[in-house]
Amino acid sequence: MKKKLFLAFVLILMAILVVAGCKTEQPPAEQQGQTSESQPAEKNQEQSGVDGDLIFVSSADKENCEACHRKVSDDKDYSLAAGLKKLEGHPPTEAENGISDCVPCHQKEGDINLKKVIHVAHYSGDDNHFVTNYDGSCVHCHKLSTDGQVPVAGLEEPGTQFEIIKVASVDKSPGGCNDCHKKISDDKDYSLAAEIKKLESHPEVPSESVADCISCHIEGTPLALSAIMHKGHLLGEHYEKYGNSCINCHDQTNKMIVKGL
Repeated sequence: MKKKLFLAFVLILMAILVVAGCKTEQPPAEQQGQTSESQPAEKNQEQSGVDGDLIFVSSADKENCEACHRKVSDDKDYSLAAGLKKLEGHPPTEAENGISDCVPCHQKEGDINLKKVIHVAHYSGDDNHFVTNYDGSCVHCHKLSTDGQVPVAGLEEPGTQFEIIKVASVDKSPGGCNDCHKKISDDKDYSLAAEIKKLESHPEVPSESVADCISCHIEGTPLALSAIMHKGHLLGEHYEKYGNSCINCHDQTNKMIVKGL
């Protein structure tokens, strides 16, 4: 009887030791959770990258200036008329016809031309409201027409038809065209000269500067450089990985001129 009790005691003791040993080998539940979640997190980081961080804005999001510049309430009046009243020295105007009422005074040339005034107001300053709250997106104001122009909505010619595009406000080519259009290898030549060779009936141009294009591609003609570039990039197949971004080509710090021109 004593032997049986002793044997039972030994078996129970061994079982307790085995169970205790298993528990010590297993990580705590909290540690298990951290281990299982850390691997997917690393995968997500690998998959993100620059392209994954692009924020695209549709040109259809805002119809025109009045979509943003409007009176929300008595204490939140963001209309053009209210904004103009805050400008010291600006003559009174109700801007009943929207931004088109600004054109007579803000002609294309001069220090107060509309392009300069609007770009400065929308992009200058460290904490600019348009940049921080509306992603500084050009397509809130500018729309791509079917003929490749990008007029300000409300200033287009009657009957103009628009294409809906999506763009991100990112600068992947701070140096201009040649940051993207360059030869990587013999089978990956994206230089301007190589791209031009692919264009049927285009004369051979050995230059790698966009400035050499404007002598033939004169604005106001069917071969206007702006129309060709806008349609080629914004309606093309490959530019999306560069964010379809306007500021890849246009200098945001210098009146939005094309870099290199």
